[in-house]
Amino acid sequence: MLASETSRSALNANLKSWSDTYDMVTAQKDQPFVDSSNITLPFTAAQLESLLAYVVGLVFQPTFFLVTGLTPTAAQYASVVEKFYNAELRRLRLDGSSYFQRMVQWLHLALRDGTCVLEVLWNRHRQRKRTEIPSPRFNENNEVEWGYDVFESDVFVRDYAEMTPISLKEFGLIPFGAKSIEEAAGVWRNEWLYEVQLDRKVRAGYFDSKEVERALRYWQNGNNAYSSDPQGDYDKTASYQGTTGQGRGGMSSPFFKNRGPLLAKRIHSRDFDMNQDGIPEENIFWIDYIGQRLLGWMPYDYATGQRPFFPLSPFPRPDRFEGYSLVERLAGVQTEIDAQQNNMNDLWSMVLQPLRAVKEGSKLLDKKGTWRLGQMIEVESNSEADPTLRFVGPQPPSVLSYQNEALIKQYGQEYTGLSDPSLGTQGGGRRSATEIRQRQAAGGVRQNLIATWFRVPAMQVINFVHSLNRQYLQQDPQTMVDTPQGPQVFTLPLEVMAQDYIIGVAGATDPVDSTTRRQDTLALVEVLMQFFPELVKPHAYYLAKKLIETYGWQEVQAIIGTPEQAQQMQQMMMQMQAQQAAGGKPGGPGGASGGPPARPAGVPSPGM
Repeated sequence: MLASETSRSALNANLKSWSDTYDMVTAQKDQPFVDSSNITLPFTAAQLESLLAYVVGLVFQPTFFLVTGLTPTAAQYASVVEKFYNAELRRLRLDGSSYFQRMVQWLHLALRDGTCVLEVLWNRHRQRKRTEIPSPRFNENNEVEWGYDVFESDVFVRDYAEMTPISLKEFGLIPFGAKSIEEAAGVWRNEWLYEVQLDRKVRAGYFDSKEVERALRYWQNGNNAYSSDPQGDYDKTASYQGTTGQGRGGMSSPFFKNRGPLLAKRIHSRDFDMNQDGIPEENIFWIDYIGQRLLGWMPYDYATGQRPFFPLSPFPRPDRFEGYSLVERLAGVQTEIDAQQNNMNDLWSMVLQPLRAVKEGSKLLDKKGTWRLGQMIEVESNSEADPTLRFVGPQPPSVLSYQNEALIKQYGQEYTGLSDPSLGTQGGGRRSATEIRQRQAAGGVRQNLIATWFRVPAMQVINFVHSLNRQYLQQDPQTMVDTPQGPQVFTLPLEVMAQDYIIGVAGATDPVDSTTRRQDTLALVEVLMQFFPELVKPHAYYLAKKLIETYGWQEVQAIIGTPEQAQQMQQMMMQMQAQQAAGGKPGGPGGASGGPPARPAGVPSPGM
C-alpha cells in the first residue's frame, strides 16, 4: 500500500492542481507591478459543468433502468421489478441523498479527476427501539387501571445497498501499474472513521478493541486526522475557506470521548490465506495509517465475488485505469487565456493610470523606490522646453488580442463538443449553415460517446445492487412511487425479486438521441400497423408503452393500465367475439331467422 502511494506522487500533485484550477483558486501577483491582475477565467469550470449537465440530461430518462426476465416467470414480473428500481433511483436515503444524486456526483468527480470510483456496499444498521403501549390492568381493589407494557426490540434503520462516490485522491490500485480493479492484487481506499463507527465494528467482531484504543490515542479529545492526510486536506477545506484538525472541539462525556475521525486504509486484497485452507482468498483489512497497525479484518463474502468498486472515466486513457481529466486536457487553454486576459488588464491599467514624469529636482511622492499605477517619479531633463509633468503610457490593446483569445477558447470547446450555439455556447465568427450542421453532428458524437462510457458502468452498478438485494434482504422491500392519487408505498415480494433478471440502462442499446429515437419508433409502429395489423393487435399494449416511454412521459400504467389489465381486457374481447360468432350473429343459433341452417356435427366446412 505504501509503495503504491509513493509510486503515484506525481498524480497526487496533479490532482491537487486540477482541483485548484476547477475551484478557481488564485493568489496575489506582483508582476509586472504590485497587485497586478491575477484573475482565473471560469472557462474550465463552465466547460465541465456544462458537459455534466448535458450528459445527465441525455442519459437519465424517466424509465432509466430496463429489466428483462430470463425465464418465463421472470418475464412475467419484469415490469414490476423495473418499476421498483426506477423508483429506487430517486428515493432519498437517511443521509439525504439518492442513487440519482450519487451517480451524478460520480460523473462530476470523474470529469474533474479523470476517474472516479463508485463504491457499492450493503449498509445494515440496527437500532434499539423502546416502545410503551397503554394496557388495562386490575389493582388490589379489583379496579381497572391503565398502565404501560414496555417492549424493546432491534429495528433496521439502514438495510439497503449504499452507493458512495470515491475521488481518485482517496482510492488506488496495488500495484500502481495495474490496469483494472479486478486485475490488481489489491486496492486501497481511504476511510475516515469516527469513534462511534469504530466501536460499532468492535461490537460486530471485525475490529480489535485494544488496537482501536491504541489508534485513537494519537488524537486528543475533539481532534481529527484530516489535517494529517498525507495527500493534503485541500478537498476538505471548501477552497481553503476553512481549516481542519480541530474537529468538533472538546466535549466531556463518560460514554463518548469525541475522538476522530481517524484515517484507516481499507485494503481489499487476495494476497493472504486467512482461513488456512492453503488458497489465498479475497479479504478486507483496515490499517491505522498513523500507527501502521492492523485494526481488524473480515472475509469478503459478497456472492458475486466481484469487488464492490466501479470506475468511471469519461475520457478513458487507453489500456489504463486512470482516465484523462477534463481539467488536465483544458489546462493549456486555461493558462493561455488567463495570461492573455491578465496582460490586457494590466495594459489597460497602465493606459488609464500611466506613469508620470517630472523634471529633476521635483519632490517625489513615493520614497519607497517601487513603481505602481499612478506613481510620480523624478526624471532628468536638459531641455528647458521639456514640460514639468508628462505622462509615459503604452498604447491600448489591439482588437486582435480579443480575437486571439476567442480562437484559443474555441480550441478548448472543440474538445468537449460544446462550441455550438445549439448546445448553449455561442461560437466566435460567422458560420454557414453547413458548417453549423457539421459541428452539431461532431459535437453530438463526442457527447454521445461520453454518455456511453457512463451507461456501461451504470449498468454494472445496478446489476450488482440487484445481486446484493437478493443476497441480504430479509423482508419485502418497499419504496415510494408516484400515482395519480399521489405518492404511495410500493412493496416488491422477495420471491419476485429472486427470479432471474438482467437490468439494462436506457440508451445503452437504443439510439441515444431522443428526437431520432421518437422518429424511428413512430416509423416502426406505422409500418407494423400498415402491413401486420392482425399481428399488432395482441401486442398493442406494449407498443403503446414503448411510445409513451419514448416521449419521456411518466406513469405509463396510470395512462394505459398494467399488463395484467391489458391481458384481461384482451381475454374479455376474445370471449365476446366467440359468443358473437357462436350465437350473436344473424342466422346463427339463437340469432334472427332467415339465415342458413346450422351445419350438422361432423360435416366439414367448405374447402376442407
